[in-house]
Amino acid sequence: MTNLQVAFCWRRGKAAASGHMLTDGNNLFSYALLIGRTLGTGASAVKAVKRYQAPKHYVSQTTSHHVSLAIGAADVVVDDWSDLGHEWV
Repeated sequence: MTNLQVAFCWRRGKAAASGHMLTDGNNLFSYALLIGRTLGTGASAVKAVKRYQAPKHYVSQTTSHHVSLAIGAADVVVDDWSDLGHEWV
């Protein structure tokens, strides 16, 4: 399975893994770093990605690539989880 496929499995709520990118269907990880979250449940669920990329939150080239793939599967992209509002943090 490719990293892109992992991102879209997360989008569909399915568990998947490839190398250092993995999801349980709700959360999406680059290595052990949470890069994506599912907010809410069912048809109203929203997929949110934290932008771990330069210049603000750079972690590594690999994580930046994982985030880029996840952005393509996400509904919302934030610079910080607190940007989602208190009910989701």
